[in-house]
Amino acid sequence: MSVNSAADSCIVKPKPSWPGDRPDSARYDIFWKYRLLPGRRSILGLTPEVNTVRELNGRWRGDSETVQQLTDGLQWIHSQLVIEGGVVRDASNGDETIYLLDKRLHF
Repeated sequence: MSVNSAADSCIVKPKPSWPGDRPDSARYDIFWKYRLLPGRRSILGLTPEVNTVRELNGRWRGDSETVQQLTDGLQWIHSQLVIEGGVVRDASNGDETIYLLDKRLHF
């Protein structure tokens, strides 16, 4: 932000943001799931599934710190409904632990 002059120092105007002004950034997401139930899929149609889930992801921005998280959890899928629960460990923030419960619909 920049200030115009001493006379109007209480007026603060934001600097314009140009595409080249953004900091460098990167993201990654590695996901693995293993089906627990049913042992075999039905040929007649969709059946509910229970999966174990393991995910490693991270975010990095050139002007801030790196965030790396490891998630272990369970996933239940029935037709279009997905319910997931898991434990997220933040490896870059002193091993902070977050509990997660998520529900979504797939179309």
